[in-house]
Amino acid sequence: MVKNPGLIPSMKTMQAGEITKKRAMIREMLDGCWKSCIEPDDITGAPFVADAIIANPPSFAHIHCAQALCIPVHLMFTMPWTATKNFPHPLANIQANNAEPTMVNRLSYAMVEWMTWQGLADVVNNWRETMDLEPVPTTEGPFLAYTQNIPTTYCWSGALVPKPLDWGQHIDVCGFFFRDMPEYKPPRDLQDFLDAGPTPIYVGFGSIVLEDPEEMSAIISEAVRSSGVRCILSKGWAGLRNVSNSPDIFELNDCPHGERYFFIFVATH
Repeated sequence: MVKNPGLIPSMKTMQAGEITKKRAMIREMLDGCWKSCIEPDDITGAPFVADAIIANPPSFAHIHCAQALCIPVHLMFTMPWTATKNFPHPLANIQANNAEPTMVNRLSYAMVEWMTWQGLADVVNNWRETMDLEPVPTTEGPFLAYTQNIPTTYCWSGALVPKPLDWGQHIDVCGFFFRDMPEYKPPRDLQDFLDAGPTPIYVGFGSIVLEDPEEMSAIISEAVRSSGVRCILSKGWAGLRNVSNSPDIFELNDCPHGERYFFIFVATH
């Protein structure tokens, strides 16, 4: 997903054997999730069996482990994974077309689930056999969470993205999650930049891969110049950089992220 923005793997990815590696990784992950539900504590050896499961949607194992143990499952995630007409699935790279946008948005979620299931159905069903569960039919596999109305919580602020009106009562937008801030001392060059002028804004895309990082870097540089602000630019997995060599832009590698930072998003159109 990270190496291929959108749904269809590139020829380079397929030739590199990434799909086979991904399938093997998913099987290992499924086995690990099941063991984490039933095996003794690794450190203390204390017996353990899960009473409930909280998981993110792409962990795949959640509904199946819950079925095997007859326990409740609750999905929680930082990005939308439930079909809505308001916006497309975050992994669906949909090109401009003449179809009704709201219809395309809803269909994008089915597309992602269907294509994911096509690539992993045999892996999941072979794993289900080890838990004495029947295979999931092809027509049902992509939509298990939807047809069963699995409770789902999205951890972002409703002020940023309001809950869509076409999401049911079993779906909630609860606000951002925060943890205790770790002890962190900025490296000298970052501290010098912070001390050298007004509080900067932070621009970053995390693990998002951009199709044209050079173009996005240029857009960000121009936005910083025209708005007259200072900027901390997180390189991230997209490989963003200070293309203008502006003294008002600091290129940042890894660092803790928390509520003290203000994120902005730059649109290309």
